[in-house]
Amino acid sequence: MLTLVSVSRTKEINDMPKLRDINELYFVDKHVMLEVAHKDGILKGFIDFSNDNYLDVVIKQFDENVVELVFGHKIDINKVTKIEEL
Repeated sequence: MLTLVSVSRTKEINDMPKLRDINELYFVDKHVMLEVAHKDGILKGFIDFSNDNYLDVVIKQFDENVVELVFGHKIDINKVTKIEEL
């Protein structure tokens, strides 16, 4: 049996990115990649290899329940799983 008797730092990491709070207004009018929950269930997600659940878009505004995109399309905010700036 191995017993841990001490812990020490071996090197300082100075170039770690700092975390910052980002709200939804940060993504307005920016080119982003939206990841949208697959609407046909988990089994179809394993069989269907299309990438229609990733959208390369520009967000116009956020409402309480909807993400409105530049060309008038709207997405239910509950289906958005990730927003990533490009």
